Amino acid sequence: PAAAALPPFYRKPIPVDAVQHARVGISNQINFGFARDTNAILLTGQEFSVAARTYPIAFSSGAQPVPFAIVGLRERENLFVDAAGKWREDTYIPAYVRRYPFIFSEVPNSTQFLLCLDEAAECLETESQQPLFVDGKPSTALQDVLKFCEAFQAQNQDTQALGQWLDQHGLLEDRVARAELEGGQVFTMS
Repeated sequence: PAAAALPPFYRKPIPVDAVQHARVGISNQINFGFARDTNAILLTGQEFSVAARTYPIAFSSGAQPVPFAIVGLRERENLFVDAAGKWREDTYIPAYVRRYPFIFSEVPNSTQFLLCLDEAAECLETESQQPLFVDGKPSTALQDVLKFCEAFQAQNQDTQALGQWLDQHGLLEDRVARAELEGGQVFTMS
């Protein structure tokens, strides 16, 4: 698919395959550099109470309003990821970020989803001590990933329904937030 059609962070998602990914695993060294160039991250409704302690939450406008954690004031800016790829300590990391490099892809003409991973992810290890497959079967780590992605998918679908309901009942309003920083720099966000 064209890069513009891909979800944020994902550059080369491919289906997880027992043969192709027999020895592939995920590094224990977590680097969130992939999330450095975004100022808003998708949230599910189940995350609101904990995410709101750290981030402003805003809904997108349009036919399908969805909630986002605002993580930066400028385009391509995440104030919670430092130059070394570390997420700011003692802050909530959205599930959308935590599931990376995995993602579900819809199976055409079906209600099923296919688990994919971003082949371009820096956290992939080609000869991992904790591979995704053991003897051709999903490892415990991959089973945990699958459960997490299934939960995220269900919560995301519920959140989309919530966004539609809020919009249909006129409970979402356009707002403008203004931030004035030291030195007189002013930012506005709609």
